[in-house]
Amino acid sequence: MRTRIIWRSVPGLLIPITAVTRVNGQYFCFVAESSGQGLVAHQRPVQVGELQGNDYVVKGGLKAGDQLIVSGIQKIADGAPVKAQ
Repeated sequence: MRTRIIWRSVPGLLIPITAVTRVNGQYFCFVAESSGQGLVAHQRPVQVGELQGNDYVVKGGLKAGDQLIVSGIQKIADGAPVKAQ
């Protein structure tokens, strides 16, 4: 039998593990930010906590309202134009 006891709950952000890359022990994700000519991908370092299912708990680096890129991150580069779907 497995049980899970929740001692406290804290509001926070969860991001899919597929949206996170790890380079030399540092975690990164891509966010879409508006520029003069549309949306552009920017790589941003993030501090992640424990896994909850298939999501990381975000401890820093993102804020509510950021447009997170969750697919195709293997093919994207910093500064690449993106389209929201």
